[in-house]
Order: sequence, then structure tokens, then C-alpha cells
Amino acid sequence: MEIVHVFSGKTNKEKESIQDCQDALQVKTDCFAIADGASDGGAYPEIWADLLVNHFCEKPNITNKNWQEWLKPIQESWLNDVKEKIKTNKENKNPSWFGNHKKLHEKKLPAGSTFIGAQFKENRLHVTLIGDSCMFIWQDNELVKSMPYTKSTEFSGVTKSFVSFEKDNKFEPQFIQYPIQKAKETYCVLATDAFAKWIFENVETKKSIFERLINISTQNQFEEIVASARVSEIPKLENDDVALIVVKISETKRKVEQTQKLTTKNKEKLQESKSTIQTKKQLKKTKKSFRRRIAKRLKMFFKNKEQ
Repeated sequence: MEIVHVFSGKTNKEKESIQDCQDALQVKTDCFAIADGASDGGAYPEIWADLLVNHFCEKPNITNKNWQEWLKPIQESWLNDVKEKIKTNKENKNPSWFGNHKKLHEKKLPAGSTFIGAQFKENRLHVTLIGDSCMFIWQDNELVKSMPYTKSTEFSGVTKSFVSFEKDNKFEPQFIQYPIQKAKETYCVLATDAFAKWIFENVETKKSIFERLINISTQNQFEEIVASARVSEIPKLENDDVALIVVKISETKRKVEQTQKLTTKNKEKLQESKSTIQTKKQLKKTKKSFRRRIAKRLKMFFKNKEQ
């Protein structure tokens, strides 16, 4: 089996721009991840969230034994990137530099972010998660698994996160291996907190959320669903940044190609068989016609002889 990308996208809160969005996502061949930067933490949480998802999809070898070491390279990158951004914003007279400078140098606050990433190998999802971003697994139109939560009431205003200063990483992530059973259709959905909660509420009220999710194919379509859910739908979507990934787990291309080759061979054999049958029928018909002509000529021969 393999991962097939269906849709991935993010959008900002109402009355904000996409540049203000603190969610991040990444999808690679066998890995996919989302993160939700914490707005009440340190400087530029969107940088930290972006570093997390990209690092995971490049090096998904995070475990319960090495996770702190795994974070170190991007903690250093975050610090360098933030210093550079503060400097650039100050030079460009962007007023945001002052608040972020204060967070970094005076308050010494780390950036925080929830995170959920999955690597698909050996027909298993190897999941790393911390905080309230969620994964949903549908098989044959049925929600068969969700993590870390199972219902909408589990969401609260306080959540665990990865942070950008090593000394402040007090929360250990969860590591889950989930085997994917064979099914006609298997879809995996990752969503940051507000949208994940809204998905749960739709499931709980028997709304057909699954079909809507797997049929998202463009950014515009995604944004229309988010806008509609915030304003006119019940349940209502909270006004927050949203990141969403939808992937399908399907047969590998190799298996599909093998199946196609077998199908082609079977068709060829069937065609050959039909051709052989047709040839045999034609031959039988020719022989019958030949025998009739011979019989007719023999009859004429003996008739003439008698005369």
C-alpha cells in the first residue's frame, strides 16, 4: 500500500491574512504532518510550526528515546530565524519587531506548537503526536480510529506542545503504531484543533462530513467550506487558523501495474481464444462446404456414366 495525496491546505482566522496564519503542514511520499503554533507563547510561532513539519517529513525517525535530540537542530534554526526576522522587521520599521524582541530577549519565552505527524511503512501508520491536533482514519465510509481524542468534548483551552527552547520541553509526545487493515477505501485526515473539533461534532450529529472532506480538491473549495462552517452551519466552526491534510491509502503502483498487466494478458488470452474458436468454426464450415461440392460432383459423374 502507499499514500496518495488528496488535499492539503491551510487558511487564516477571519479578518486576518494568510501571513498571520500560525498553522503549518507538509506532505511527502510516505510522510505527512501538521502543526499549530501557539499564539500566546514566544516569538513567531509560525516559524516553529513550519520547522516541525518540514523536519519530520525529512527525518521521521523520532522515537520516545531520541525526541529531545531530534528537536535540537530545529530549536537552533528557530532561534537564528527569529533573530534574523526581528532584525529585518526593525530595519523595515515593521512595529511587530518590538513585541517579538521583548518575548525573545526579556521574557525569554519559547515558541510552542502542537504537532501530529505520520510515516507510513510496512502497512502501518507510525504516528508522533503532542497536543490537540488530530488524526482521523476512515475505512469504507466508517470512522474507525481517531487520535489523540475520540470526541468533541475533550478539547479545552490548554494543551501540550513542543517548544523551541530545550530547557522548557516538559511534555513528552505520544508514539502510536496503527496497522492499516485491508479495505475497499482507506482515508486518513489530519486537522488542527478547531477544524478537528468541528469534524467530531459533525460525526456526533450524524452529518455527512466524510464525503465533504474527501471531495475537497482545491484551496478555494476548502476556504468556502471553512467560511460557510464559521457563519451559517450547525455545528459552527470556531474562528481559528485551520490546517487540513487528506490522504488516501491505496494499493501500491507496482501492484496496480501488475494487476493491469494481468488484466491485459487475460484480455489477450481471451482474444486469442475467441480468434481460435472463430478459426475452428470457419474451418469446419469450409470442410462441410467442400464435402458438399465433392458429393455433388460425384453424383453428376455417376449420372452421366449411366446415360
